Amino acid sequence: MPTKIIKIYNEYHLGDQIFNFIFFYNIKDYIEKNDIVINYYCKKEYHSQLSEFKCSENINILDYDSGQDNGFQLWVGNSNDFRLHAYNYKQSEYNKYDTFYVSFFNHFSKLYNLPEIEKLEYRDSDLLERYDRISNKDKYLNVDFLILNSTPKSNQYVKDDVKWNKLIYKLAEKYKVVTSEKVEGIPCTCDDHLTIKDIAAISTHATKIIAINSGVVPGLFNQYTLDNVDSIYCFDDLNPYNHSKFIHTKDIEDLYFLVDSKKESFQSAQFDYSFYFLFFIIMGVGMYFFIMFIPLKIINRLRWFRLQMQRCCT
Repeated sequence: MPTKIIKIYNEYHLGDQIFNFIFFYNIKDYIEKNDIVINYYCKKEYHSQLSEFKCSENINILDYDSGQDNGFQLWVGNSNDFRLHAYNYKQSEYNKYDTFYVSFFNHFSKLYNLPEIEKLEYRDSDLLERYDRISNKDKYLNVDFLILNSTPKSNQYVKDDVKWNKLIYKLAEKYKVVTSEKVEGIPCTCDDHLTIKDIAAISTHATKIIAINSGVVPGLFNQYTLDNVDSIYCFDDLNPYNHSKFIHTKDIEDLYFLVDSKKESFQSAQFDYSFYFLFFIIMGVGMYFFIMFIPLKIINRLRWFRLQMQRCCT
């Protein structure tokens, strides 16, 4: 059977590209089994990071040129090939980003006889291996709060740096915090030039995530993070995500309840179990003497009363 080539392009931001590559994870086995090659065209500046999400040799990442035939525009704002435009579906059944993406990708699949997908998730063991390498630097090991405060490029959220930084400093007083955009004095992934996939790897062991809906967020849709994280507070002025771990949030000041938690650290707090061991030993010894000697004293006291009564009667 001759090789089938599918040409796809996306001329927009890096996050848009990564969402598309999550789709490719889901159809990887099918395209390899059926000898299907995907030629994917995007801006050259994204090739390096996007190659980290390349799950098959049947996918080629190529330079986008508006003057050539780049194939299908795999972008959620593509209203020419899809009946629901990304910015006009607020009142529709697809008003959650991940729900919309699944519907969009399945529409594309029908056009090209590809299998449909059920949910917007991917599994990549490289994330765990990557985490082991990155976590050699202690600041990325078992983070309490991974804060993806990167400024978005599609006007989906207006960030107030003063408010955000104030909360970040408050959290850092009690918890282990890492940000994706530099805040003075706070560990940041950009200190070590980490990529979106590196950040996704850190997220697999983070307790809680606070994220502006930017190009960093798609990496969070891996099964390890979604299974392990407590919650993802995602900021977007437009639409939420449908996944149960995502909590749609608009005002950073709504998260001050996280600062007031009495627990000093979600993951790194260590209990002094020797104290509890000693406590129970003392309690045990105390109970032994109580059981052994208190009844004896009562018996002796009763004997004394009995003797007194006998004397009175004689």
